[in-house]
Amino acid sequence: MTNEDFLRDWLQKVWIDQDFKAAEAAFSPQTEMSPVAGDLKMRPNDYETMVSAICRNFRPHRFTLDHAISKGSEISGLFTVYGRRLDTDAEAALTVHLYRKIENGKFVRSASSPDYIGLFKSLGQLPEDTMQTLMMGGRLYETFT
Repeated sequence: MTNEDFLRDWLQKVWIDQDFKAAEAAFSPQTEMSPVAGDLKMRPNDYETMVSAICRNFRPHRFTLDHAISKGSEISGLFTVYGRRLDTDAEAALTVHLYRKIENGKFVRSASSPDYIGLFKSLGQLPEDTMQTLMMGGRLYETFT
């Protein structure tokens, strides 16, 4: 099984099947996890909480693994989870930049950076001018006051 196949299988288990026990089993007990950006540091068992919280407003139905680059035991790239808003049935998506190191059929190093702003925008949960505020150097909390 290639790194890309292993990662696709894991993404299927997490996002589509929501089989969190099987998804957790893909991590080594010593897995080093860190965010690509920001301070959010997840553990393997946090995926159930995160995905379940997102799925309160979003019903995933497929994913794509885009721009994957694999070299040796490492793989990096973007994946996008596509789904529907539960309130309107409109399309919504979450894109994540990820990095994984795979040894002996387990993730031993993991980092990811989700585009939550894009997701919440596609879910209709951000004020209309959020993107303009952020692009002009404003802060997110300014859009809510």
